[in-house]
Amino acid sequence: MELDTESKVLESLEVFKISKDFRAAQKILEDGIKRFPDSKAILLQAHNNCRALGDLNAAVVLSSRLRDVHPDYFDSYARLTQDFNSLKKFDDAVSVIEEGLIRFPSDKWILLAALQTYRHLDRIKDAVACGETLAERHSDFVQFYRPYFDILLICGNYGAAQELLARTAAGVERAEMHLNLLLSQRMYDEYFSELERYVSLFPMKSTDYARRLRDFSILQKEPSDQRHRVDSDVDIICIASDEAPYISDFIHHYTYLGFKRIFVGLNNCSDDTQKIIEKIAGIFPNVFVIDVNAVISAFKQSGCYAHLFEYARKESSSKYCMFVDVDEFWVADPFPSTIQTFMKDIATCDCISFQWINILGESIFARPLALSGKIGINPHVKSLVRYDSEYIGFGAHAPTIANIESPRTHLGRDPVANHRKTPTGYAVHQITPASLMPKLQDKGLG
Repeated sequence: MELDTESKVLESLEVFKISKDFRAAQKILEDGIKRFPDSKAILLQAHNNCRALGDLNAAVVLSSRLRDVHPDYFDSYARLTQDFNSLKKFDDAVSVIEEGLIRFPSDKWILLAALQTYRHLDRIKDAVACGETLAERHSDFVQFYRPYFDILLICGNYGAAQELLARTAAGVERAEMHLNLLLSQRMYDEYFSELERYVSLFPMKSTDYARRLRDFSILQKEPSDQRHRVDSDVDIICIASDEAPYISDFIHHYTYLGFKRIFVGLNNCSDDTQKIIEKIAGIFPNVFVIDVNAVISAFKQSGCYAHLFEYARKESSSKYCMFVDVDEFWVADPFPSTIQTFMKDIATCDCISFQWINILGESIFARPLALSGKIGINPHVKSLVRYDSEYIGFGAHAPTIANIESPRTHLGRDPVANHRKTPTGYAVHQITPASLMPKLQDKGLG
C-alpha cells in the first residue's frame, strides 16, 4: 500500500494493532511522521506504540512534539506529564501539568495527571485539591478513585476514604483499597479477617494474600516475654546461600565490631557453608543457624526476613537488629568503631539506614575492606530496626513502619527523617534521596 495520505498510514496499522506487532507498526509510524510531522492522529498512534514497547524516552519525544504542535489539545499535556512521571522527572512533569491546568482547569485527565504528579512531589495539599475537584465535577470518572483514595489515607481523612470506597465497584481493586484503609487505621484484627476472606474470594490473588497473612501474623505477634532490652546492643540477620568463601570473614567481622548475636538463615546451600558456620557456632554461642529453605521458597525474601526477625526477637535481649548480606561489611568512622560506640549517642529509633560504599575492581576473594579498587557511595541502603517497633513489612533494603505517631528514622547519624508517608504507613527510603546523600569524605559516617 502506498502510504501517501494520513488515512492510509493509519489504515495500514490496523493489522499490526490486532496482532500486537508493535515493532512492525513502529516502522510504519516512523515513516508516517516523516511524511506528516504535524499529524495529531499519527503522533498519538506513535506515542501509544512507544509506550507499548516500553520506550519511555521515545515516548517523551513524541508527547513533547504533540504538545508543541497541538497546544490546544488537552491530552498532549496529560501524556507528557505521565511520561515525565514514568521517568521520575517530576520537576519537568509539574511544569507541564501546571500549564495544562491553566489551559484546561476542569479536564478530568489533566486533573488526574496533576494529582499523581503532586503526590510524587509530596505536595499533598495540591493533590487533595485536584481530587476534590474531580469528586465534585467528575464523580463517575472511576480512574481517579484509587489515586485519590490513597491521598485521603495519607491525610488521615478516613471518612472521605470510606465514602469513596463505598462507590467503588466490587473486585480486586476495591479489596486492595479496603485492606489499605484497615491497615492505615491499624485495625489489625479486621485486616487479618478480611485477608482470610479475600484469599478464597479472589483466587488470582490467593498466593499474594496467603503470603501477606503469614508475614503479617509474624510481624504483629507480641513477644512471649516483655524482656528488658539493652539499648546499645544490635544483632545481625542474614540469608546465606553457598557463601563458604565469605562466611567466616563475615561472622568474625561482626563479632569483632560488637554485634551481640548473628542469625544466619541457610538457603539452598550446596557447598560447605553450613559446616563452617556450625564449627564457628561451636566456639561462639552468639551464632545461630536457621534452615529457611521452605520459608524462602514459599514466602520469598521479605517473608524470610519476617521469619528470621521473629526468631531473633525471641532469642535476643538486644534492642535492634540489622539486615545485611554476607558480602556486606558494616563499618563506622573512625574504624574500627564498635556498634555500641556508634549507637551510644543516638536516641531510640525505629530504623537507621546505612549506605553502601562499593569497592569496585577488586580481585576475587580480596581481603575485606582492603580498599584496593575504585570507591563510591551507592544510594541504596541496608537498615537497622528496633525489635519492639511496629512494622507492616520488610523490603530488601528497608522496612515499612506502621502508621504510628512520629516514627523516628535516620540515615546513619543524621537525625533528618529518612522516610516517606504512604497510604498504609511510612516507607523508609530504600534509595537515598539526592538531598540526603552524604559525601565520601564526611566524618562519622556508618
